[in-house]
Amino acid sequence: MNRVAALIVILALAAGAVPLHRDSLPNGLVVLTYEDHSVPAVDVRLACRSGAARDPENKSGLAGLVADMLWRGSATMDDDSVAAELEFLGARHSSGTDYDYSVVDLKVLTEHLGRGLELLFGGVLSPGFDPLVFERVRASALSSARRTHDSPRAVSMMEFDRLLFAGHPYGRPAGGDTADIQALSLDDARGFHRLNYVPNNCFVVVVGDVAPAEAVRLVAELTADWQPAEIPALAPPGPTVPTGLRVRLVERPDLTQSYVTLGHPGISMTHPEMLATRLMAYILGGSALGSRFGDAVREQGGLAYDVRCWFDRRSLPGAFRATVQTADPATAIGKMREEIRRMHGEGPTARELAGAKQYYTGSFPLGYSSSGGKLRLVTEAELHGLGSDWLDRFPAMVSNLELDELKQAAARQLDPDNCYITVIGNVTRQELELPGATWLD
Repeated sequence: MNRVAALIVILALAAGAVPLHRDSLPNGLVVLTYEDHSVPAVDVRLACRSGAARDPENKSGLAGLVADMLWRGSATMDDDSVAAELEFLGARHSSGTDYDYSVVDLKVLTEHLGRGLELLFGGVLSPGFDPLVFERVRASALSSARRTHDSPRAVSMMEFDRLLFAGHPYGRPAGGDTADIQALSLDDARGFHRLNYVPNNCFVVVVGDVAPAEAVRLVAELTADWQPAEIPALAPPGPTVPTGLRVRLVERPDLTQSYVTLGHPGISMTHPEMLATRLMAYILGGSALGSRFGDAVREQGGLAYDVRCWFDRRSLPGAFRATVQTADPATAIGKMREEIRRMHGEGPTARELAGAKQYYTGSFPLGYSSSGGKLRLVTEAELHGLGSDWLDRFPAMVSNLELDELKQAAARQLDPDNCYITVIGNVTRQELELPGATWLD
């Protein structure tokens, strides 16, 4: 997007005039259209409200594998034919999965929107599920999962998730476990698609050079025969609450630094205190520069280049997470816990709150000025039921937060004494200096 178009978006947001339209089709499919004629192109996202959290037991990675198959042929076109036509149209396409949803994305010139949508919905409604293509996609997923296990940072996070979300779908890798992926079958993929890819469990986001009425017409014509179905409720157990410090150490003599994740249960995206908690966490460790973590661990301590914390923003209650990569994990953990304790007891200052408000209200329009930003934020709003006017309301909601709200959020949502800690590195239990900790194998 050029600077003039970005400025127009920013001014529109400042005036509370986000041009977002929300329409519902008779089969339950929702169509959200952001009209923007600055560029003769359209971004389309088909979002399914079923992600990795819907993977059956011992079948992690299934949701991601299914999403990847939806651009790999349909009932009327094979994989090579779909790829060739997308290339002819100059279209970009992708798919992906998070814990709470899966997406199939398309970017195409306005003049090719109709045909682009035919290709997208051809795969979503009637995927080909060719056995040879399935094997290639599964092999790619397996390779990706293995690469993840090669990252100490990712391993630290996965070990943390296994502790906090024991028996919960958030405790499984979103991309899948290597053993699970190898055992996935074509019947598994067909079953997941049949159960979850129904119109009342999906929504479409259209961003760009198209009028809302035209976007709805095109989508309605292509999905007229798509029938709704009941979606079983997802009701897993909540996160496990640690008592005291519960620590898992994975010794890696080959590493020169340690990778640390510490935290405890968090809240869901729709929790009443999420916005106050979000700003409070930003002050505590939202950035390696300017946050309390950054000042204590990076600037004053010289212990790490990057240190930060956040609360998961998910459909089900997630986690509070703090991470650091350091050659001195004992000192870094001590400083991070000290700052968590101080925030828990005192909360932020008025000056810190003013800075956080300035950051969020200033960065929000910039993040929304690109097509990708619009897709992300509109998806987030619809997924969590925040309302189609949430993008208009967000800056005012941030501006209206009071200092006492952040102090209460800090007192209620931070727990400095009861945490899980995972450490991957060339360090021993004695060197971590965590007296009273419970060590987990």
